[in-house]
Amino acid sequence: LRLRLQEVAKYVKDEKSAGIGIITVPEGVYSYLKVELSEELEKNNLVLIPYNLLVPVIMFVELLSEKLGVSFSEEEALVFFSKLKSSFYNMEKALQQLLKEIKSAENLTLKLK
Repeated sequence: LRLRLQEVAKYVKDEKSAGIGIITVPEGVYSYLKVELSEELEKNNLVLIPYNLLVPVIMFVELLSEKLGVSFSEEEALVFFSKLKSSFYNMEKALQQLLKEIKSAENLTLKLK
């Protein structure tokens, strides 16, 4: 997941970006990751949100961009959502691996007791 943060941070540093990035994670790990990754998120201008808030955040960004007079073409939106879909897939794989590692650590801890 830290590698994914670094990857997303590259896009934030692009002069064409808004200078802030959004990372989404499942609700079940959101609280833990928000604390665990807080320094990295802040350092890289990234905002961590749970999946269930993604649509409201996108709607807010769209409304804000309309108010500021910023527009996106249909092609740009399609590229964005295609990248977003790919990002979700990669993050889900990384989180599944993280959960496996946590479960292994829990099992090891139980064996040591």
